[in-house]
Amino acid sequence: MRKLTLIGKLILSAIGLYIFCGQHNVSAIGVILTGTGSLLRDLGQYHAATATYSAALRYIPNAPLVYGGRAYSELQSGRFDEASADYTKAMEFEGQSAWRYSQLAGVHHAAKQFDLEVADWSEAIKLEPKNASHLLKRGEAYFDAKIFDKAIADFSEVIGRDPNRADAFRSRSNALKMSGDQAGMELDLDRALIIDCMQGYASNCDTPKIREAIARLDRASSGGKDTLQK
Repeated sequence: MRKLTLIGKLILSAIGLYIFCGQHNVSAIGVILTGTGSLLRDLGQYHAATATYSAALRYIPNAPLVYGGRAYSELQSGRFDEASADYTKAMEFEGQSAWRYSQLAGVHHAAKQFDLEVADWSEAIKLEPKNASHLLKRGEAYFDAKIFDKAIADFSEVIGRDPNRADAFRSRSNALKMSGDQAGMELDLDRALIIDCMQGYASNCDTPKIREAIARLDRASSGGKDTLQK
């Protein structure tokens, strides 16, 4: 019975594939190769996946999905230039998107090309200006590029939008430290610590360390520093 069920599913899949390819004028062989490439990718067989996606592109040369799959496989194989080119090619067919730019940023980060990573996140920000996570990521790219003043500016903007982001305070504390602002670094770490307590990430918030952090922030509050919002 199970064997018959499997055969039935295969027949239905074949029929569905035939109909899809006929409706969209897509090569069935290209679709099959794309599916095989995705399976190999998911199994971690990145070199084989790259070759299979390349074969698929001979049948469906304008498929951004295939370029994206091959780019990911190339990234995992350390072929950063090829991965960057393929993600860019995918955008030529499907249009620009913050998602694709974030993938490009991942490639350039892995290649330690932090100037290009900054540019990628800048494009993502243009497309999705309200997404603070893109801004945070660009700040981290600036930090990796050792451009600490711009990193601080991006982290500060994220905090300005949402003063309860402990990750932004921690990231800014690192940049402040590298800029020589020890006091600012310590205050940001205090803020992050207290936010974690406010949001339930700490098992015990009544500790000497947290009481000291609160006291330091109280002493600094008259200086116009960032405030925490409950």
